[in-house]
Amino acid sequence: MRFIGSVLRVYSYIFEAILSLMALAMSAVVATSQHQTIKIGWLPWTPETLGAWLAGAGLLGLFLVALARRIPALICLFSLAALVVLVRGLFLSSYSFDGTVELQNALYLVGGALLAFVGSIPLPSRSR
Repeated sequence: MRFIGSVLRVYSYIFEAILSLMALAMSAVVATSQHQTIKIGWLPWTPETLGAWLAGAGLLGLFLVALARRIPALICLFSLAALVVLVRGLFLSSYSFDGTVELQNALYLVGGALLAFVGSIPLPSRSR
């Protein structure tokens, strides 16, 4: 059982790091597209503040992944926040999917975030 917990923990670190890097990449796209307004319909931020929020979330996520071994509760909170933003934006808002493939991809993303959250939950250490 410890092995599965360790694998889930590593998965959680990798998932949150990739999610953070994607947020940073999207913030760079938003920042460099000066003549186009970029709106991601399922994210709760306005097009004017989208780049700043994505950059902040990306930097915070990478920082917390780096600190995850020392302070595991912080990566757990970040994983939970990412899961809430994804579920709320994709399924509990007015956002609509264009087809079944888009819905399937959203389900995979939320499933991956849920698994990352489960993997990030700090487990009590076994004392000898």
